[in-house]
Amino acid sequence: MSKQTKYVFALLSSVLGSSAIASDQPMAASGALMPLKSLELRQLPPLDLEMIQAQDSRDTLNDISPRFALPVPVDVTPNSNGVWEVAANGSHVWRYRVRSSLAASFNFGFSDYFMPKGAKLWVYSPDFSSRFGPYSDANNHDHHQLWTPVVLGNDAIIELSLPASERNNFRLHLTQIGQGYRGFGAKDLTPGPGCKPGGAKNTQLDSGDAANAPTSGSCNMDVACLGANDPWQSNRRSVAAQG
Repeated sequence: MSKQTKYVFALLSSVLGSSAIASDQPMAASGALMPLKSLELRQLPPLDLEMIQAQDSRDTLNDISPRFALPVPVDVTPNSNGVWEVAANGSHVWRYRVRSSLAASFNFGFSDYFMPKGAKLWVYSPDFSSRFGPYSDANNHDHHQLWTPVVLGNDAIIELSLPASERNNFRLHLTQIGQGYRGFGAKDLTPGPGCKPGGAKNTQLDSGDAANAPTSGSCNMDVACLGANDPWQSNRRSVAAQG
């Protein structure tokens, strides 16, 4: 499966799989589990925003679909990573934490996924303001994969809980983390393709790109370059018709 196809799955998951059961919540939300500082932490390096902006500018010129994250290959399973504990209700709970000093979101790609009855998988931010799940045996499919929506922020936790009797009857293999830098309500960490901080059009393109770069008059502003608090943000999605 191509990287772009995987991201399409992630996009669809974000749109179609974003509604968690309102009456349910991660085990950690009860406050009865070990503190976050006790968890194994995967610290991802900060994103190279200048490189990302240059790549995205070229993708725009070549009519390549925009991306929202960079894929980070990993090899994580509950048998070799993370922390297990037994909750007060007897459930076995596994958690794994991912963080970066520079990321707007994370999404997770499990290339091998199988949950027994009673098992629940969650992904969430430390304050639970961004959370998705529970994923369960209802999400078992023939392709044995699960691609989650994006968890907003630069810190995320994966939590698996299951009955003690099912402790060895699941499969969960995390092989890709999407380190996000824009989109889905996340803060855009880049000024945008072909832009400089402050909203100006970037003219410092390679000579091969400059000839094909979109241009505008000196009085025009590219809305893709607007800052988060720019007053024109409320108008940028307008539609005009010319007769």
